[in-house]
Amino acid sequence: MILKLILAIAIIIAAFSFMNSLKKLTPAERRSRMLKGIAVAVIIGIVIGAFTGRVPIVAGLVALGATAMKFGLRWGLPLMKIWFAKTGGNATFRSQYLVVTINVSGSDVQGKILKGEFEGKTLNELSDEQLKQLHQFFNDYDKKSYYILSAYIRSRGFTQNQQYQQQASTPPPSTQTSREEALEILGFNSNADNQNPSKKEIIQAHRQLMSKLHPDKGGNDYLAAKVNAARETLLREFENA
Repeated sequence: MILKLILAIAIIIAAFSFMNSLKKLTPAERRSRMLKGIAVAVIIGIVIGAFTGRVPIVAGLVALGATAMKFGLRWGLPLMKIWFAKTGGNATFRSQYLVVTINVSGSDVQGKILKGEFEGKTLNELSDEQLKQLHQFFNDYDKKSYYILSAYIRSRGFTQNQQYQQQASTPPPSTQTSREEALEILGFNSNADNQNPSKKEIIQAHRQLMSKLHPDKGGNDYLAAKVNAARETLLREFENA
């Protein structure tokens, strides 16, 4: 009896650990990890059944698991996608010249030029020389864009001792944040009617973003300040409630 209880507790702990590990993965990685996890669970079940003499029971459970997997992949994954998107979507930083999105749970960074010489192009389409040119332009004319682009540049693998070592000549612009902008920054969709994240979700999203955008982690002071400001803006609602 005690052995069964220990086994049940171990299975529950393993299941929770497995679900938490999925949050850190991209959708494609998440699907692959789930399939591997199901396969491992089935193999372990068969081995246990062979040693305990309950193979027929295990066979039935395998069949049930296969059916659940069939419908789970069809219906469960989209629901999980929605759940993961709420707790860790795409953080969005905007300026008059560009918009950059950073996956809160993963490492994907994307950007698009909104106006100027490269209007309509994604940052991935620009060469290193074009990025350097754009970086210099923003440093001279729009510091907000400069700091946002700096985060993208660091995601491309450039370090401070390479060609993007140059720092802005003036302090970053104001980090005051509206509720709509705060929702975008922390990865919550500000256009949805039900986007009222809980205090726990706000803190979790803030922690995940700061692990990417802190100056010591490849970010910069401006983006870190924006993330902090977004957190304070949304948490202030709980203080006034």
